Amino acid sequence: MPATIVAAGRDAGVDLTIASVTQGPGPSVSKGSVLRPASITFSLHATGSFQKLFTLADLLAVLPAASNIERVQLSSSTGGDEWSMNADIRMITSNPV
Repeated sequence: MPATIVAAGRDAGVDLTIASVTQGPGPSVSKGSVLRPASITFSLHATGSFQKLFTLADLLAVLPAASNIERVQLSSSTGGDEWSMNADIRMITSNPV
């Protein structure tokens, strides 16, 4: 899963690091279900031009996994072309965490 996030950063042409990974509850399932889904939230930090970070956000929105973007924060240095993005991506998995 983190490999798909890192690949999205590479495809967008930005420097991306995964800052932290936290486990949370998954979606509710019916009683007796064999599945035991859990959620994993990846907090990431990326730097690059505004356009490249916008491309990254587009790629994160269509990851080939059950996921959603929980938070995105963009900021720039005063008068600079370099932007930074902090984001949280939540993924649902049935793999043991």
